[in-house]
Amino acid sequence: MKGPVYWHPALYQLAMRRLYGAQGFQQRYRVVAQQVPPGCDVVDLCAGDGLLRHHLPPGTEYLAVDINAAFLDGLRKQGVPTMVADLRRAIPKGDCVVMMASLYHFMPDHAALVRRCLDAASRRLVLTEPVENVTASSNAVIQRVSAWASDPGDATSQQRMTK
Repeated sequence: MKGPVYWHPALYQLAMRRLYGAQGFQQRYRVVAQQVPPGCDVVDLCAGDGLLRHHLPPGTEYLAVDINAAFLDGLRKQGVPTMVADLRRAIPKGDCVVMMASLYHFMPDHAALVRRCLDAASRRLVLTEPVENVTASSNAVIQRVSAWASDPGDATSQQRMTK
């Protein structure tokens, strides 16, 4: 079963706002959007709530790709182009392929996924991944609760990137 972070986009946003802080939450989208050349078609892998689209340059075509149907259903209702995909099987092609804070889901095969992402991106690949994570807390209770809350529920590794 999925952890509550993945039950609904509102819970995901609440958790991310708590983790990154109010300014850090928006800043991470702005920083990534600055890496997207104007006029690119953006494929947002593991798009989650799809908020990256609000920060992209004008004229950008956006595709939200995720395996979580609850997230994509909400985006689809807003008229956002979406695609359900298991990235271990297929990665849609685009000018600019983006993945924010989700590469750890593919450990220990993350290097192969990065190569496939590079192949899918005709102009640019933008990857971000936190290196400090609550699941690595020295407090065992915080560690367990955060691992449970952020479990994607698809038998992927619970490993995280670390320094």
